[in-house]
Amino acid sequence: VRKYSSLLFPPIFDHFLYDYINAFRPKYVQASISLEEPQTSESVDSDDVIAKLSFDMQSILEKLLEKAEINGKPFDQTPAILLIIALITSNMRTLKSLTAKFEVMKLLHRCVPLVDLSVVADRILPYLVEMISDNMVQVRCEAIYSVTSLLTSFKEIPKYETRLFIDYLFPRLSTCLNQSTIFQKIFSLDKNPVVRITLAQNLGDLAEASFRFIHEGQKNLTEDLLGGSIITEMDDSERGERLARQEIKALQQTVIDIFVNLCDSDNNVKHSVVTSQSLVKLCHFFDRRKGRNYFHLFSGVGIQLTENDVQ
Repeated sequence: VRKYSSLLFPPIFDHFLYDYINAFRPKYVQASISLEEPQTSESVDSDDVIAKLSFDMQSILEKLLEKAEINGKPFDQTPAILLIIALITSNMRTLKSLTAKFEVMKLLHRCVPLVDLSVVADRILPYLVEMISDNMVQVRCEAIYSVTSLLTSFKEIPKYETRLFIDYLFPRLSTCLNQSTIFQKIFSLDKNPVVRITLAQNLGDLAEASFRFIHEGQKNLTEDLLGGSIITEMDDSERGERLARQEIKALQQTVIDIFVNLCDSDNNVKHSVVTSQSLVKLCHFFDRRKGRNYFHLFSGVGIQLTENDVQ
């Protein structure tokens, strides 16, 4: 390993990262002189780990961006940020303070520019989505903003993440809104209207981002997918168009379900979901792909809510 370590690991691993990460490992202490007594471990508190990382993050990023060479050839050290991401996410579930939970979301966002978008979708997004189920209202609200900011920042859509909204994110949000007994039992969520208001304020941005994802997926319909379709009486082109329409319809229905749930809340939530900025984005989302009937639906809802408010 020593012989080939310089070829397998970036220089920063030996010079900095190994010792830095090792400092956070549990320390095992022998309770007594007797070897029969079990060892006890002393772990660094997760809140303290995040506080330390927050303080050191700028220096860590600068070290990762330093120019390095192996055998006279340039070597990119930025992929080593995955070790820092692993350290961050391994401490997220045991965080206790509001400050630490807010800070951990900021830390993950700071890692995004250094990794591939597929890594963002697989290793960062799920942890931010999980924060939407936190027991603190402020954290759940901030997590919704954090997830929205992350997904709307994608300049390119990873090939295998195009169904991220319809298969993963929107079902989680719908379940959160429905407040089912099972979901409450698992995630201990309450029905705080502030969380719904936050989601209402971000629904337009999420809907627009979801269309970008699903539209990109339509470009990547493979022969295997089309060949496995139950629609067999059409050629590949026709089947592709048919599947695309079905996915758009399913996506629109999911957004409608979330919208209806929000409109079924108290007046503050209703007013948040039908603000001019949010409603325009939702109308644009449904106006695509011949969805103009939804445009009139949302416009009508907005007018009705406004009239009720005036009365």
